[in-house]
Amino acid sequence: MSATPGGLALQSRIDSATRENVLSSMFGIKVTNPDKDDIVAISVCAGVFGFTAMMLVYAWCNYSYRPIRAKNLTWTTLIYISTVLWFLGNIPANGHVRLVGAWSNCKLWIIWFRVFFCF
Repeated sequence: MSATPGGLALQSRIDSATRENVLSSMFGIKVTNPDKDDIVAISVCAGVFGFTAMMLVYAWCNYSYRPIRAKNLTWTTLIYISTVLWFLGNIPANGHVRLVGAWSNCKLWIIWFRVFFCF
């Protein structure tokens, strides 16, 4: 543990191979660091969320059209926002990216983004 100027104690960083070996022996499964498959999965999901955001903006701009007005855009927007926040919490919680420093000890990702914004 090392202390920072602000008085926070942070874990020292370990190399990727050591991390894989320690986690693999702890859980009894093969653990790997984030790779290209994780980047592709995040990119595809982000693209779908981006397209959905554009369609949501289009729906709000054309709110006077009766079939769109009947879809309750307020709830649709709230569900979309909660889904985006859940996805942001899902990325570090499932290990698609590795959190370092103080973020690695933060339960914000699991408790707030995954559980509270679950849909």
